[in-house]
Amino acid sequence: MDNAKACPICRQISHIIIPSSIWITDPYEKEVALDAYKKRMNKIDCKHYNFGEGTCPFGTSCLYRHVRRDGSADEGRVRFVVGGQEGEARVIGAVQLFDFF
Repeated sequence: MDNAKACPICRQISHIIIPSSIWITDPYEKEVALDAYKKRMNKIDCKHYNFGEGTCPFGTSCLYRHVRRDGSADEGRVRFVVGGQEGEARVIGAVQLFDFF
């Protein structure tokens, strides 16, 4: 399952939707807005990670901050990709025995 969404106006596929009241057309300004949004989101603690006591289902794709209670940052865990029978790949949270069958 892909988490990509489409822009409501131009329908271009994107993995990150930035809430904005203005329409940005300049690619440089879009990049600046994206960087600012990522920095803003990285100041908010991830509710799934819960200071190292939980597991974030988004892995390295999560934009929120993953820090432990002692203040040390977690580099994040790469989600595993398993190939299907028809060559497609699917992203899973963790490897389970069932995934090999």
